Amino acid sequence: MNTWSSPSCSTVRFSLEGYTPEHAQPGDGKNTIEWLTGGWSARGFQADAAGVTDVQYQKSPNGDWVIVEADMYLNADQHTWTARGGGDDVERDVQSVVTHEAGHMLGLMHPCEPGGGAGVPDCTSRSDFSLTAMYPIYSPTQSVLSDDDVAGVCFLYPLDGCEQITCASDELCVAGSCVAKCGHAVCADDEVCEADRCVTACDGTPCVSSTACSKDVDCAAGLRCLAGKCEAVSGTGEPGDPCAKSLDCAGLVCDAAGYCGVGLPKLPFGAECQEADDCIGNQCIRGAEETPVCTRSCMGSHAACPGDWQCRTVDNRPVCAPPANQYASGGCAFRPSSNVGGSPRKFALVLLALAGLKRRRRRQAGWFVRVRRYRFEEECNSGTSS
Repeated sequence: MNTWSSPSCSTVRFSLEGYTPEHAQPGDGKNTIEWLTGGWSARGFQADAAGVTDVQYQKSPNGDWVIVEADMYLNADQHTWTARGGGDDVERDVQSVVTHEAGHMLGLMHPCEPGGGAGVPDCTSRSDFSLTAMYPIYSPTQSVLSDDDVAGVCFLYPLDGCEQITCASDELCVAGSCVAKCGHAVCADDEVCEADRCVTACDGTPCVSSTACSKDVDCAAGLRCLAGKCEAVSGTGEPGDPCAKSLDCAGLVCDAAGYCGVGLPKLPFGAECQEADDCIGNQCIRGAEETPVCTRSCMGSHAACPGDWQCRTVDNRPVCAPPANQYASGGCAFRPSSNVGGSPRKFALVLLALAGLKRRRRRQAGWFVRVRRYRFEEECNSGTSS
């Protein structure tokens, strides 16, 4: 993987964070490399693919799509492997395959595809395509970067004046200056560092201020005077509840997707679900006709239901139930909104068989398959993503 750090025009650096017995899990915020010794084809991966890289993207507040996680899977089910270099029709060279897949982790695509199509060059149209590390058909020479590979990584991760600067362990170099880091990143001006992740500040102001105060008017907008210090007063939103601003949430964090919390481990409130364990609130509710959606408890220490969802007893459990007519019958079905009313309906908590919930776009070519997962605000009923 450090092959991609060798070009002098790039800032790419990989770092080993340790080893784990856990399987790679999309959405856990960890970039994991896993050897699969069985069940390769059952996952939907092309049988002769040596490796698969699952890249997840998320839309940032400025509108850009950024990589938030990338997991690499290596096929030890249909192939044997060598660390010596070389390889044949069955045996694969670890360094060549991992170099190729690491390029996908960085956001690089194949320079061509067999047969071309959809604006992608045909691999037979140029002989030098086969010399690249990102060529879609396996070769034991893919551990070496070509000029095209170097141009790609340097375009995506160019130097920024930090090549001659060494920062402290708790800092990163940005545009020639050392600044405090948050986890492995640097927060933007409108963000704060929460649990080693950059999140939007409390509506433009720090969540806690060192300013001494005696009354609320002494504090900046959005803060109140508590025990002589200006602090933000959080809302009641639980992890996964929809939010419009950070102050709507008990944890003072409203992520870019509009839900309380950061790096949500499961599906948020109102998302379509297959079983209870899919959801942050560990409840999946189904109405008389609607698709099951994630909900949560609404009694005891739990906050009131968001929007116009109502607290009802379903199967002897107090949970938030959605209003009627939550989903349209045609066109595009949007994430449940908070401004739709309706008459009472019958609901049931459901425990259904586990199924994949996030749609994947797969590109299959040659020996390599790359899976890209996207997050969308809407999805058409026809099943095509927009």
